[in-house]
Amino acid sequence: GLERKIEITFDQTEVAAAIDVQARKLAKEVKLPGGYTKTTTKMARLKQIPAFRKQIGYHAVEELVETAAREGFQELTIKTIGRPELDSMPEIESFSKPLTIGFLAEERPEPEKLEYSKLEISALDEIEVSEDDIDAAVNEQIGIHTKYEDVNDDDVLDVGDLTLITNELKVDGEVVQVAQTGSVAVVAGSEEEKPPAFFKELAAKLPGMKKGDKDEFDFDWPDAETEDEAVRGKLVNIQFTIGLARKKVVPELTEEFVKETLKEESIETLRQSLAEKLKERKISEAKMGHMTTVIEAIVKANEIAEPTRMIEHQLNETLEKRKNEEKEISDDEKATLRKDIAFDISKHILLSLIMEAEKIEPDPEKAMAETQKMMGHMDQNDPNFSNMMYSAYSYMLNMDVEMQVYDRIMELHGFVAKKEETTEETTEEKKEETADEETETVAEEQE
Repeated sequence: GLERKIEITFDQTEVAAAIDVQARKLAKEVKLPGGYTKTTTKMARLKQIPAFRKQIGYHAVEELVETAAREGFQELTIKTIGRPELDSMPEIESFSKPLTIGFLAEERPEPEKLEYSKLEISALDEIEVSEDDIDAAVNEQIGIHTKYEDVNDDDVLDVGDLTLITNELKVDGEVVQVAQTGSVAVVAGSEEEKPPAFFKELAAKLPGMKKGDKDEFDFDWPDAETEDEAVRGKLVNIQFTIGLARKKVVPELTEEFVKETLKEESIETLRQSLAEKLKERKISEAKMGHMTTVIEAIVKANEIAEPTRMIEHQLNETLEKRKNEEKEISDDEKATLRKDIAFDISKHILLSLIMEAEKIEPDPEKAMAETQKMMGHMDQNDPNFSNMMYSAYSYMLNMDVEMQVYDRIMELHGFVAKKEETTEETTEEKKEETADEETETVAEEQE
């Protein structure tokens, strides 16, 4: 297996330093009889009193355990994964002797030969932006600047106008109360499927009506478990009144509108700009999907031993979270969850090996910039903001690493041109070539 018992030893100087840190903290908190005012004298006395001596020793060991877990494992000849587990909590018998701390850890599994330059993968499909795509993007820009204005009592509603409808539901002549039905915001003529169940039918009746109009219709309510028992599977009479109404005012796509509102030179330049942005977005989305395929190929090509301890730890954490959320999970779901966790761990291990082999470094500044862009709309006073920020940053950092590895693999397979590395030597060579060409040109002109 991959489990290893690892011992990390701190010499007597390191132990003494940890003891002094804890004794100094305690000296600031505890008052001793006998007029101890000097901190060093007070620390020495606290080390002599059995109860305080034990407390100092315990907290010093805690600190040394953290140091060992954080720094000690970096100096080992083997690579470990996951957080090491304390084998047993040692006690400091003497404040002037070395201390050995035992851990249980899992060695990072590695394939016999790391393979990532000859994978069964294909090039990214050619990305195209159609005229229909551009038309949709233009309409989206127009939609952003669409306004709603109050209607007059004699104005007829058209498709897209916004209304607030009050309604009453009856079954066999008796009024029934159902959630989300008392007062409903409805866009006239909307094809959207949303609660309440009769929303689409109600929306279809509104074009041609006026503010304050009343009408009714019968509706066969769906016989579904999610529906309210009072109406489920029954013929319901729906009486409604149009209360508030606002007319949709869509700006006309003109050269003037494009220049003044959308800040583009012309309709043509607007379409070109949107086409470029659409292509960038489509390429980004396609790369994300293709990257998943490439990473799956990496995992398939490199068989590694299963890090059981790490998988079980993550699985138990997830199951405990589901339990706290009162969500039951079947054995089949548990097996699928374990398989997904195992794949994810294998993926991260193999990506880290490729990073080491190709000397790829994560870009924390880029990840933080992307995180701030993502979190810009969030309320910083939210008590969960820090946790969400950390999670978002971790995600962005992982995505940066995966994208760098993906780009490198695409280069190795000849699907992307290798990025040119500009060095001082090549720059000087270019300068010399340019100078030689200029000399030859002058000589030819003289002749």
